[in-house]
Amino acid sequence: MLMEHDIKQIQASFPRDAGRALLDEPMCRHTTWRVGGPADIFAIPGSTEELESLIRWADECGLPVLIAGSGSNLLVSDLGIRGVVVQLGEGFKNIRITGQSILAGGAVLTQTLVRESVNHGLSGLEGLAGIPGTVGGAVCMNAGTPAGSIADTLAFITALDSGGKLCRVPAEELGLAYRGSNIRRKGLIVLEAAFNLKECSTPDSSKIIDELLLKRRAGQPVGRKTAGSVFKNPEGDFAGRILDKLGAKGMEAGGARVSPIHANFIENTGNARAEDIRQLIQRLQELA
Repeated sequence: MLMEHDIKQIQASFPRDAGRALLDEPMCRHTTWRVGGPADIFAIPGSTEELESLIRWADECGLPVLIAGSGSNLLVSDLGIRGVVVQLGEGFKNIRITGQSILAGGAVLTQTLVRESVNHGLSGLEGLAGIPGTVGGAVCMNAGTPAGSIADTLAFITALDSGGKLCRVPAEELGLAYRGSNIRRKGLIVLEAAFNLKECSTPDSSKIIDELLLKRRAGQPVGRKTAGSVFKNPEGDFAGRILDKLGAKGMEAGGARVSPIHANFIENTGNARAEDIRQLIQRLQELA
């Protein structure tokens, strides 16, 4: 934590043109696991200009910056996060559709993007059905399922680079791989993403989505406090299957539990701490 006098100094110096700022904001309010201590500063810029001002200020103050998205793939320590946590605001939630292309803001929910594409008779994003999080986060991790991933349709991103400059980066330069990219390593903040889709029959695409969601509800702890799959699948196999075979389902640490439905999910059963989840992850790694 920053010292009290440091917090007051930061509060006094936070730019008025950098969006909203919440001090000592509990991160349990902003992660899907619903755990995590306070962030020194939780900032919500509502426009590119506010984000640019925020990044310049954080750099001048020597504060680390973390882009949090919707917190669906984030385990925050019980001690919290030092520096600035950024959640893109309303100005990054726009969707523009031109012909067979969609331009979506980084803060658009992935499921909103999927739904809007199908409603406009466009196909290519159905494989993302049921995946939580935002477009920015989905692009960073090349989110997907066996039915399709971000890399299948992504054309380019508009981003803010580590120097605070706007840039357009084509998909082929993002190092998109299985559940990963080079976006964070390059210090890029995804402001919007463009996708090239195909015309489709809305009923056909809706059927695909319904089938994927039905399968997800049957085989995953939908509606529970989780962060999705904990481990990446090894080549040629599934982490959940391996852990299930090793008897991982139902394992507990404090208020954290390996889902009895899917062994690659860890649930907060109601009163888990981040440390409980961390310990359970470690035990699963040792088990496998």
